Amino acid sequence: MKKTISFIGYFFVTVSLLFLASSLVTNFKSIPSFNFNYKAVIGLVVATFFCAGVTAIISVAWQILIRGGDIKIPFKQAYIIIGKSQIGKYLPGNIFHYAGRLILGRQYGIPTEAIILSTGVETLIIAITGLAVAVTGFLFSNIFGDNILFVLSSINLTRIIVVLLITVPVVLILGIAAYFLLPIQGWLKSRLNYFNIGRILVSVLLYTIIFIFFGLSIAFLINFFWAVKTPLHWYQFVWSFAMAWVIGFVTPGAPGGIGIRETILVGLYSQELGEGLAIALSLTLRVVTSLGDLLAFALAYYLERT
Repeated sequence: MKKTISFIGYFFVTVSLLFLASSLVTNFKSIPSFNFNYKAVIGLVVATFFCAGVTAIISVAWQILIRGGDIKIPFKQAYIIIGKSQIGKYLPGNIFHYAGRLILGRQYGIPTEAIILSTGVETLIIAITGLAVAVTGFLFSNIFGDNILFVLSSINLTRIIVVLLITVPVVLILGIAAYFLLPIQGWLKSRLNYFNIGRILVSVLLYTIIFIFFGLSIAFLINFFWAVKTPLHWYQFVWSFAMAWVIGFVTPGAPGGIGIRETILVGLYSQELGEGLAIALSLTLRVVTSLGDLLAFALAYYLERT
């Protein structure tokens, strides 16, 4: 059984790397020309390290959330699992990084239930955090107001509505069953520890830092790659990226939010930056995040071997 899980894990990682490489090459070729000087190199390196640092933050948050199942794992182990599984999000379907985490976690002897429940709580918290950051920024900013209609019109609402029509009834049925069936009530009560308020608040803080990292990455790319001055501040990139991330996250079938996130960012930034620069920025950001995931994977692989 252990050999089978290991084989599946190696196969998953190999296929994910191939898709990541394909995405990296495709997006890099699509970037409009720019002056690649030492400033561009600095911006690329800094932004890549910011994106790679996201994996470390997710690892810390997951290490905290999985304690809800009385499972304590060292940071190194959590980072190896997250760092190697994150590249699975580039596979079509937008769920395979979770499958990869399950496979790799099982290799380290972590119970399946603990992985699934902690990952489910993580997904819920990070989605709510991203939505809160996006809504807060939108309410307290007068930037991008005219572009929101374009963003809304570019979303494939049909797929999202279909997912909601399937998900909401299932959740309601499970909730009603849990209310009336005593065995299910007992099972749920014994697992409420995953929703410990202290751990949730720490996780929200960590996920907020992730969106700040991405916002800073965008600011670095604009300042160092193209050296243009914009009316936009770094914190406006934070909440606008959070909006694009959430929409890409909830849109089914978009691997890593590819295509969706870029469309949203172009729609938001075109008026302030110009359409050409907005397109170049969104594609460059995709390359940088891919490089960050690749760097995180390489570090995780190294840590596993040492």
